[in-house]
Amino acid sequence: MILKSELLLNGAVLDEFDILTWRHGQTVLGADGRFAGSNDTPLTEKGRAEATQVAEVICHLPKEQWPQALFKTKRERTRQSAEPVKEMLAERGHRIEILTAPEFNERGLGEWEGQKKKECPAGSDQTRGQLYLTGVTPPGGQSAEAHIEQILQGLQKHETIFANKRCAISWHGGCMRALLFLCGYDDQIEEIPNGQVFHFTRRCGGQAGVEVLQLAGGKIMKTTPYAMTTGVCRL
Repeated sequence: MILKSELLLNGAVLDEFDILTWRHGQTVLGADGRFAGSNDTPLTEKGRAEATQVAEVICHLPKEQWPQALFKTKRERTRQSAEPVKEMLAERGHRIEILTAPEFNERGLGEWEGQKKKECPAGSDQTRGQLYLTGVTPPGGQSAEAHIEQILQGLQKHETIFANKRCAISWHGGCMRALLFLCGYDDQIEEIPNGQVFHFTRRCGGQAGVEVLQLAGGKIMKTTPYAMTTGVCRL
């Protein structure tokens, strides 16, 4: 996919960043194998447990790595997945507010929203991730390029915060995939797991790095499951 963005043509959006981010917990629509998109579907009991697990991962990081700003989207599922982080950090004396950024909303899927993924007109093997690289735009939906541009607008709008604070974002799988693409990981098209914590970093305009953080035996385990495709950070 070739991204033509005026924001990127005008220079780097973010030369440096330190972002903890995760896809919201499992939702009612997600549990039924349906596309959510712009629908405001709440978390299931499993999804709430996944949100708590996110908070536990973040709270097990060294205090100097705790986020200083926490973003969510306009969708309820991201608020439900951000609140446990805020509350658990507050119990440890670290207070942060949750900021709403509509630019980080999920990609709109038009007529596909609410449909079962296996019944998707593009074919039974069509996953959310594949939509980003196949050029498929659902009827009445948002193109991959338009959604990535939307994410860029959010990063630019809050540039001062991202450039000067350790940030966290509770958002969506499509948003995570957009950020992976922008950081040079073009081929990562598989489904993004609910409640998995990613750590994105960039220093002095160099390459961007991404790690997956998991809690095992009371300790943080870091893995690098993705191989950079282009070697170029588009941000």
